[in-house]
Amino acid sequence: MTDQMIALSRRCEESARAAAARGREVMRFGPFEALLDLGTDLIWLNYAVPTAPVADLPAALAALEQLKAHFRSRGRRPRFEFNAAPWPDLPALLEAAGLALQERQPMMVCTPADLRHHAPPGVGVRLLSADSPDADLRELSRIQRAAFGHTGAEPDAAGLQATREQLRAGAQLLALATLDGAPAGAGGIFPDDRGVAELASVATRAESRRRGVAAALSAALTDAFFSRGGQVAWLSAANAGAQAAYARVGYQLFDERVIYIL
Repeated sequence: MTDQMIALSRRCEESARAAAARGREVMRFGPFEALLDLGTDLIWLNYAVPTAPVADLPAALAALEQLKAHFRSRGRRPRFEFNAAPWPDLPALLEAAGLALQERQPMMVCTPADLRHHAPPGVGVRLLSADSPDADLRELSRIQRAAFGHTGAEPDAAGLQATREQLRAGAQLLALATLDGAPAGAGGIFPDDRGVAELASVATRAESRRRGVAAALSAALTDAFFSRGGQVAWLSAANAGAQAAYARVGYQLFDERVIYIL
């Protein structure tokens, strides 16, 4: 990978870190940072990231032990997420600290010049706003929770208000999709203040899959981000099917998102 691509990967990773830090407990342990959502113990919402190269190996291993203890003190399972290219030596260090590879997800990137609009027959996409009715925000949550295996109660009034504040501030763009008029999918894109955004939580109802819903959502959300001045959108694809859907609208492979867990 070229230096330019590594720099782009770092830029995307820092954007993800900044977005995750909003509303989470953030604690630094040497060259690592823990980002914990104290409202849920779901593993994909509680993880650590590297923030600086390891200059002192014993000190870094000690910091990892402190970080693991911090996760346990919060009732969370120690877990790391990072981009492969900027941190080639990190996997060996994490394995030395007792963590194991959980997953490698293809990372994809899209620029305004790459984006291809996608409007399959019968699929409609509607962007949400801070003034959208509660029913729309709850429907979005319901679709995503079902797709990603979330359990527990739906968002309460405080949770809905927090989402509205994020929408009003431009910290996230959210959309609902319909298929033949029925709710079919939901997703979001999460911009930083430097022109980079992560496309994430794109979900389709089981009965509506393989009809182009995810691709239409991805295209609409990415286009909305670019129309507001965005420069680079990126994502990590969960599987080959998701990768194909994103490629259909202009996303291209460029790195891997690596996940380690205790």
